[in-house]
Amino acid sequence: MNCLIWNLRGTGALSFPSLVRDLKAYYRLDFLAVLETRCSREASHRRAQRFGFTNMELIDCEGYSGGIWCFWEHNTFSVSVIERHHQYMHFRSQGQVDAHGY
Repeated sequence: MNCLIWNLRGTGALSFPSLVRDLKAYYRLDFLAVLETRCSREASHRRAQRFGFTNMELIDCEGYSGGIWCFWEHNTFSVSVIERHHQYMHFRSQGQVDAHGY
């Protein structure tokens, strides 16, 4: 399972969705978390749907701080959100074990 957690500090660049798709393909990402999105609720959902993941959970920013986006592929593992807060997301993941035991 390949995961990327990225403290981005803003998702406003027009090239950002294609960058995420490129990273997803190159690294074969199963899970991506983007922190400090600094993106409005409307723009968050619109942009996030273009990243190419089958599932997502978004926490909107408050003012000009925060924002957490988590994306994952449903055929690799499942994610259950246990608790959401504007500064964190607590979840449980279950999935297939690879050759390395992960």
